[in-house]
Amino acid sequence: MRDSAVPLINHGTIAADVMDGTITIHGNPFSNTGTVEARNGGSLAIDSAWNNGGIFRVADGSFNLGGSFTTAGIGTIERNGGIVNLVGLLDNTNAIFALNPAIGSWVLAGGTIRSGSITTAGGAALRLKSGTLDGVTLDSDLIMENKDDVIVLNGLTINRTLTMEGHPNFAQLSFQGVQTLGRGPTHFWSTNSLNYLSKNAPLTIGSGSRFMGQRLHWTGCSGCSSDQSGHNLG
Repeated sequence: MRDSAVPLINHGTIAADVMDGTITIHGNPFSNTGTVEARNGGSLAIDSAWNNGGIFRVADGSFNLGGSFTTAGIGTIERNGGIVNLVGLLDNTNAIFALNPAIGSWVLAGGTIRSGSITTAGGAALRLKSGTLDGVTLDSDLIMENKDDVIVLNGLTINRTLTMEGHPNFAQLSFQGVQTLGRGPTHFWSTNSLNYLSKNAPLTIGSGSRFMGQRLHWTGCSGCSSDQSGHNLG
């Protein structure tokens, strides 16, 4: 649904309801005051700046949230199974991105979460599969699974526990640029797999940080100078 150069406003219902079918929404921006849903194995993607003043409904389908949007602009999401992939830019500045049973679990799948805090409750979780955390604070326990690979920009604060379970391959956090890991009581737990914390510039480990478990590898970049090592304040 395009032209992507003009605004698109939905007051009705847009439903991706055919198995393996896809509806992609473009608009500059896309504004929803009606209902947008993915069900019956259908897939719906938003590929522009957007805001939701209506209802996003996911029922055994997939929602791919691309483009750019704010935490306040997410609006109401109704979940009954299905998958929500964050593939665009979520501007979470001065906000709390709260995952709960109402909106369910999300997957960071190539997208970016910028600033603010991330919390989870009631069994909802954020899967850090791929993409970027930009100046984010993690205020809930999170797990990185097999082949999860996430870039970190402008520091990362972890106030709970980040578990890296990369078995049988790996899980990796890649720190890009000079920054600090953990300004709070950061806890890393590495399981029996090849888990990596990589960096291409000096990385400072904040006071109170704890790294536990096994097989956690610190790596640098090819050609990095000897001063591009970690500085431990913990």
